[in-house]
Amino acid sequence: MGRTNGTDARRRDVHILVADPNPRVSQILDLALRELGYVALTAENGVMAYLKALQLRPDVILADAALPPYGGVRLAESLRGNAVSARVPLIIKVPGGDERWEEAARRAGAAGTLGRPLRFSEFRRTVETLLRGAGKAPPLPGDAEVDAGAEHRDDMALLRDPKVVASEKLDLIARRASKLGAFPFVVARALAISSDEKSGARELAEVIRSDVGLAANILKLANTPHFARRGRAIAEVAEAIVRIGFRATKQLVLAMRVVEMFPPRARTRAGDRSDFWLHSLATACMASHMARMARYAQPEEAFIAGLLHDIGKLVLDECFEELFHDIVELAADDGSRTLDVEREVIGVGHPQIGSTILERWKLPRLIRDAVHYHHEPGRASEAMSGNDLVLARLVSMADLVAKALGAGGSGDRVILEPTPEAWPEAGLPLGIQRKDLGPVYRELNIFREFLQLGGTEMAPPCETEARKEGRILYEDEHCREVSVLRLFLELQGYTVLAPGAHAGVEADLCLVEAASKENLEFLRARAGSVGPEGGAVPLVVLGDGLGLERPGPDGGGAEARLGPTPLRAACDARVLQETLDTLLLGKAVEPPPVIPPEALRAEEAALQRELKHRLQAQGRTSAAPAAVTTAHTPTPTPTPTHTLTLTPPPPPPARRAAVKPLVLVVDEEAQSRIGMMQILSAQGLRVSTAASGLEALQLLGLERPSLAILDLGLSDMDGFRVLARLREPGSEVPVVVCSLRRDRETIVRAAGLGVVGYLAKPVKPEALAAKVQSLLAR
Repeated sequence: MGRTNGTDARRRDVHILVADPNPRVSQILDLALRELGYVALTAENGVMAYLKALQLRPDVILADAALPPYGGVRLAESLRGNAVSARVPLIIKVPGGDERWEEAARRAGAAGTLGRPLRFSEFRRTVETLLRGAGKAPPLPGDAEVDAGAEHRDDMALLRDPKVVASEKLDLIARRASKLGAFPFVVARALAISSDEKSGARELAEVIRSDVGLAANILKLANTPHFARRGRAIAEVAEAIVRIGFRATKQLVLAMRVVEMFPPRARTRAGDRSDFWLHSLATACMASHMARMARYAQPEEAFIAGLLHDIGKLVLDECFEELFHDIVELAADDGSRTLDVEREVIGVGHPQIGSTILERWKLPRLIRDAVHYHHEPGRASEAMSGNDLVLARLVSMADLVAKALGAGGSGDRVILEPTPEAWPEAGLPLGIQRKDLGPVYRELNIFREFLQLGGTEMAPPCETEARKEGRILYEDEHCREVSVLRLFLELQGYTVLAPGAHAGVEADLCLVEAASKENLEFLRARAGSVGPEGGAVPLVVLGDGLGLERPGPDGGGAEARLGPTPLRAACDARVLQETLDTLLLGKAVEPPPVIPPEALRAEEAALQRELKHRLQAQGRTSAAPAAVTTAHTPTPTPTPTHTLTLTPPPPPPARRAAVKPLVLVVDEEAQSRIGMMQILSAQGLRVSTAASGLEALQLLGLERPSLAILDLGLSDMDGFRVLARLREPGSEVPVVVCSLRRDRETIVRAAGLGVVGYLAKPVKPEALAAKVQSLLAR
């Protein structure tokens, strides 16, 4: 796909998150915003809105006061209480004329309120005003996305196809990545100097002098207050290396030229590149610092491996932006790791992609292996040994600690506890303590300023903010003495009590890791034994498959479960932080307003009318009522994500051929089957129906339909088997799945078999008719 041009960069720079209890309203606003050139995001409840706000960093948020489970006002309080989202403008949609909710929104820190029913023109003006106030220009007319081309669509389909082997997908990604250019020569020379005992400052100075831009930046940095203080100004690279330090200069050279390959100022659909690089640099600084603590021979190797550990994500974002956006949004939806979603969607993860790219760039094997195994240090011990294994362990631990620091973002904020033996195997039996982080923060701030990543100076939260009132008893299955999650909690300002270490000290909250649901009774009893005067305290449970539930309105004695997660004790740090703040600070949660169903329908209809008139004024539709359809491009999501397409009614049918298009409807439910037949027949189409999979295959042998509408829930045979037969090479029939099944596995599998649309039951007649007409018109 290559670098984006100026127009694309401007369009992708503006993200709008819509969180509304009415999915139809969200879909209409999604359509309208995308047509104006915005990147539109949607969330169906407050938890998902919170996750996406912190992960995807939207420029403006619209949240309904009635947003479940606790309302838009409570969401505003949570976002304002987090440094990552505190400055994001949030608009709350309140019941029209209800001053009580308008005042509550203002107290919660909302940037403004809009009444219900929402008027899109007013919403648009408010968004543009907020953007201009933040120094951001709204997208220009006509900045909507363009077709990526047939070759790009074919590549995307190949990556999503579960039948294509991983090696073929990796080869495709590597070919696309080769267009980005070769690995910087300066970086390769700096790495060579690091590994050559005979090389020193003089050789590094020669490398820097060969790059005029790099030399100018190194000299500029050497004369900043960070290093110069009261010293004289210098104009020679060799002196700059002495002042900055040999090791620090090498790291700056490595960082500058690697980061320039993927400019940090570029913002894509998946998020802000500056955030990505901040996380990568935090991992690099942490890996280098840990390497020195562990007396690893070459700390620069740890630095460059940490800097490149997520390079596979950057390649996906640069070459397959739409695909990576889907992956990041799916991870934000349910608090999953991006790695797990990558493997589910395309069959390979970013570590494998990254190591493949680094091999093409001819980087040393030990760095490639450290990148390959940074999420699976256990597997590294099977393939590596000696210093190579130590390096892989260091990078893996550094990545986890960087997430605990909260520096930048890498697509998710899932904190996963390493195994108890991981720290000793990395040469750090005592792990990383809060007192060890000072040098890391100092180095990270130098890189942030030097590379112009923006933001404010970083420091441990407990040093810059008032300490939070809350003592947390943290217990885990392995009774770890060294814990990344404990470090994260301490950095948030909590006092963390180790089991048995503070006998007689009462806890305000009990955070435990549960191996199974059977442990819950014991955990509840444990929580009750550590509260004030033996009273119960809030219990937060980490564990597999326990579901994502929010605490009750009272916040006292409530049980909050965090998950589901693919690995035990993995949790989304954003949800954990918000949950603990709610429980410990005793924030009252006022029930959101109840919106009558007729009011929701009236708002939906009003928005449709307003957008129809807007399109008519632009000459893009006729005077006849526009049809709102639910057109779907298959993407693997937990529930079908529909892109609303506001289309004009189909033009008067031209003179048709003698044979009308044939549509095959496969559905066991007679009412559904007959209803679809009547709708499609009224469109001038021939319709064939089948009440079973076997009947559908028999009809397929008699005549090839132009389109098939298939319900996967067939009792006589697997619906996917029927789908596969319909898509057999040589006689591919375009298939629209119309089903009650909305789980992620179903969506992914159907997408891999090449469905052209996915409609969730119950489907509206106008949606079905418009979808079929648009597909047959291709």
